[in-house]
Amino acid sequence: KGCKGISEIELPRRLEKIGNEAFSGCTAITEIILPIKVKEVGARAFENCEELGKITLNEGLESIGSGFLSKTAVKEIIIPKTVTGMSSALYGAESLTKVTFESGMERIPSSALSDTGSTVKEVSIPETVRTIGSFAFYECTGLTEIKLPGKLKKIEGIAFKGCKGIS
Repeated sequence: KGCKGISEIELPRRLEKIGNEAFSGCTAITEIILPIKVKEVGARAFENCEELGKITLNEGLESIGSGFLSKTAVKEIIIPKTVTGMSSALYGAESLTKVTFESGMERIPSSALSDTGSTVKEVSIPETVRTIGSFAFYECTGLTEIKLPGKLKKIEGIAFKGCKGIS
């Protein structure tokens, strides 16, 4: 936390968890690639990493904590199909404009993009998605269009509440 002089970090291949605020305030980091064994990223793990412009999430990742990219420079992100929990994970990601859910994902997690406000303009949902979790896109005011998969079976409560731009 607060490691302002570090611009590069090579995470160990056997790493399984990145805790809350682990790299918070490491302002010079520009890119993060999560090792294949990481299952969980904690809340605000990369908060205030102002130069962080690219993050690659690994296949096998299951849980992403609240605001994990808050106040970073990340513009686009691909959410692996293995992610099942991401409560307000993208809250505070002020540079983020595009979110892609990987093909093979069957359920958009509850609160996945909740409270992202006007920043996220584009969301790509694969045809494999059958369920959209509750609060998944709550208060995503920047969305103006969203294409729902043809095989979608269930949209849980309050999934799109407050998405004022979608008509």
